[in-house]
Amino acid sequence: MALLSHRYWQAHYGGSPSILGRSLNFNGHPRTIIGVMPPRFLWRGGDVYLPILMTNEEEVEGQRYFALVGRLKPGVTDAQAAAELTPIF
Repeated sequence: MALLSHRYWQAHYGGSPSILGRSLNFNGHPRTIIGVMPPRFLWRGGDVYLPILMTNEEEVEGQRYFALVGRLKPGVTDAQAAAELTPIF
């Protein structure tokens, strides 16, 4: 999976929405493009954002925890998001 910066998306794909689901060869590995970050997102000036392995988890009573920050799509409730994320985590 890969997220593109808005700047990279505009420069290399002309802002085409048809890139979603396409493959991007990144360091010799194919990555599926799953989205484009908004123009104001400039974290460390990256062009392509990849998932990372969580290694700094906190363990409490045999359970592992980590912080997750996200933004819900307008109209999606906390309960709906929790129901969709529960099987993943």
